[in-house]
This record gives sequence, structure tokens and C-alpha cells, in this order.
Amino acid sequence: FNVAGLRGLLKSERRRAGLEALLAEEQPALLCLQEHKLQEQHVHECTQELQSLLPGGPGSWVSTWSCSTSRKGYSGTAILGKVERIGREPHFFTPQLAPAHDHEGLEPGLVSALDGEGRLTGVELGSVVLLNAYVPNSGSSLNRL
Repeated sequence: FNVAGLRGLLKSERRRAGLEALLAEEQPALLCLQEHKLQEQHVHECTQELQSLLPGGPGSWVSTWSCSTSRKGYSGTAILGKVERIGREPHFFTPQLAPAHDHEGLEPGLVSALDGEGRLTGVELGSVVLLNAYVPNSGSSLNRL
């Protein structure tokens, strides 16, 4: 779910109500967010506020967050899981891209730059691995493809 800025969503009554309606209808076990645009220092506060909207309320969900360290208020992904459906301690992880020398043809430094943009989170649930990716726009020259 691309939230296009989680803090903005949580402040907007219309967007907040839309998210609450979606969650009530779908009753997800996992919720993947893209483009939350949070900095690390905002994650705890926003997690608390978001959990108040989630079915079951605060304490019913566990989460992992990846924030952009290369640009403030940019990109970011998160995975939230309902404890009663996935357990209290799922194996969350943040994958790293392979070193740039494995990506022949890409502009120098692109892979390490993408690693700093908070675009990938994952969770391992038994034999299932879920990756939540926020894929960058390639630009007109396709240099970020």
C-alpha cells in the first residue's frame, strides 16, 4: 500500500478514514507500506498512532521499518504483522543489494545509493519469504532501472 507519506495520511481525516475502512474490510495478517517518508526518529510515534487504527489496536501488531538515510522525507518501506496470525517474533530483515561490481552497466554508486533509500523490507514466515519493495522511477534515461 503506497501511503505517499504516512504522517500526512495520519493527519488527514479523509485518508485516515479510507485506511481504516480498507483495514476493516480486508482484515490483513500482513500490511506492507511503501513511500512512508519517515525518518528513524518518527517511526515509534507513527507506529503507535498507526496501531490505533489497525484491527486489534495497539500491541496487536509487530513491525519492521526501513527509512531513507540518504534523503530526509524520502521513500521508505514497512511491514506490519498481526501477532495472532504470524506470532510475536517473526523473522524481519532488511535485504542489502549486492556490491556494485555485480551490476555491470549501471552508473557507479547507484547500488549503494539505492541501499540507503529504505526501499526494501522482508519477513520470513516458515517456508514463505515476503519482500516489500518500493521500486524507484527509472527516469527518462532509464538510469535507475
